[in-house]
Parts: sequence; C-alpha cells; structure tokens
Amino acid sequence: MTMKWKTLGALALATTAAACTETSRSEKVGSFDTAITATGSDGSLYRLPPESYVQVFNAAYSDIFPLDGDAATMSFDVPVGSYSIYLYNPFSMGAEWQLERTNVDMTTETVSATLITPLPVAVTIVEDQVTSVVFQFQVPDGGTVTFAEGELEVSINVDEQSATGGRARFDGWMTYAANELVGGPPDMATRFPLAGESVWEMGEVVVDASGWVQRSSTRVCAPGTWWSYGSSHPAPFDMLQETLSGNAIEVCVTSGPNPQVSVAAQRSGAPTTPTFADVASNMHFYKQFYGNLPFQVYDGSTLDLDAMAGSVTIQTWSFETADSGDGTFWYEGNYDGLVNFTYTPQL
Repeated sequence: MTMKWKTLGALALATTAAACTETSRSEKVGSFDTAITATGSDGSLYRLPPESYVQVFNAAYSDIFPLDGDAATMSFDVPVGSYSIYLYNPFSMGAEWQLERTNVDMTTETVSATLITPLPVAVTIVEDQVTSVVFQFQVPDGGTVTFAEGELEVSINVDEQSATGGRARFDGWMTYAANELVGGPPDMATRFPLAGESVWEMGEVVVDASGWVQRSSTRVCAPGTWWSYGSSHPAPFDMLQETLSGNAIEVCVTSGPNPQVSVAAQRSGAPTTPTFADVASNMHFYKQFYGNLPFQVYDGSTLDLDAMAGSVTIQTWSFETADSGDGTFWYEGNYDGLVNFTYTPQL
C-alpha cells in the first residue's frame, strides 16, 4: 500500500548589502529585501501569516522588521556585520506555524506548517554581497514553491515523504430517524430526540501517525483520538462524551462504486454522563459517522490522502448504540443528512 504526501521545504531569506552610505557615525549600511509571498508549482500563492517579523540583533545592534503588507517584497537597512536572526509570529507556538495559501480558484485557506530550522540563525551581512539564511518549513500538500522576489531571496525546497497524520471532521445538521429502546429506565425515550427532529452534530478525530492497515481489498483503516465534538441535543452530546473517554477510535476509507469514509468509536465501562449515569453501573457505547465520498481515495492498493484533503458536503449517517454490556441494546439511534466532511493533512 502506497501513501502520497507532500511536504513544504525551506523558507529562505537572503540579504543584500547595498552601496556604502555615510551615517552620522560613518557606519557602512547594507540594505536587504525580504520576499513574503511565493508561487507554488500549481499556481497557489503562499504568504507568511499576518504579524510575522524578523528580529536582527548582535551585541551593538537590535531591530525588528515586520513582514506584513500587500507587497511581495519588503526592504530594510542595517549596518554590515554579524547577526543572529529570529523569525516570529505571536500566534505561532514554537515550531508550529500557520501559512496562508490562496489557491488558483482564488479560495484562501490556512495550512499547518512546522518550522524545523533551529533558531536563532547566525548570519554575516557583508557590503556588496548577498548573505542567505534558511528557515525550513514542512507543510502538507505544499508543492514546489520558490520565494525569489528582489535581492532578499526566499526559496522553498520540496521533499516527498510518507506521512499518515490528519484530522477527519463531520459537521452539520442531521435528522433523527428513529430510536429503539429495550429495557432501561421507563423515561429513556424522553431523553433522546424525537423522530424527525433535526440535531446538529460534530465530531473531529486526529488520525494517528502510526499508520493505516488494510482490512480488506476494499477497506483501509487507521487508529485515531477525539479532537473535538459537539451536539445541539444533550443526549447525543452525552453519547459522544461517553465514547470520547475510551479512545478506541478508527477512521476507515472504502473503495468501490460508492466510496465512503467513516469514523467509529466505542467504550465499555461505567457511564459518566447525566443521560446514562442512572441506567447501569457498566455499559458499552458505540458511535459512528459514515458518509459517501464523491471521489476515490483508496483503490485497493494505493491510499491517496491528497485526494481527501479539503472540505466537501456529503450524505452522512450517524449510528449510535448503548447496551448493558451483555449484548442487550437498551438504546439505538440513527441520523442522516447532508453535512460537511473535512480532512486536514498534518505532519
């Protein structure tokens, strides 16, 4: 089984010293340009996020240069010499960054990026010479991107890597079709939505990087953990919370005439939520989202995660059960509707 993945490589800065000018202290001053946008191989436009800046400093000099603005390049003056350079953004945590991408259809999105270059970077700006500093990022599905505007050159190298991480999310309104209740408290039926009632549900799962496993000639699955969840009705919300604490979650993709994606979770143990806490001391909970994909992701031998990246509205079903732990289903519920499915690749 082959998995396709793209990583975004080096975000490089180059500094160019201009002709000498005399300051009040007769210092030699060099100028450098900084490219803050780049065009990918597919025509997408990448940009550093708003409020990004570089800090340039040594024992005698320190300055901060914002990398915001509409221009493709920015120019700054600094005295020639040796410096340490940091790349900053107030909304980025350490190595975890968000780059802005404008696609060829003019839609915009934010893509996750990992800064893998150790900071600070040591550089020497020499008069009439170009000094380059490289900040290396990895970004899923980055393509070939070259920042090369002006004398400060920013370039990106691209590696092909095998990666399996990502987030799978179902989000939208679904109609509660029916429920089946056997045993349990007499008021069990009143705790759940009525047939025909619309319920908003959301479940988002992080697909573990431990890898995908081929379950059959048409099905491939990977383990996952809950990232977030929600519901407009307290009982389905409690169902999500009950399965959340178990972390026995699996994300699967099937091929065939009607390709599907599914997220299933289950847990056995003592109930902890108001809907189920008075039902029994030990229960088994099961929750599944599954929907029809408008494209093939798995053909029986190759899993193409690039094809699944992005958001699409799909016909989706949600199925949930709660039983006494011995196989007696005290509750079974079904939902269906057109909801958003989003898969976000991650390194």
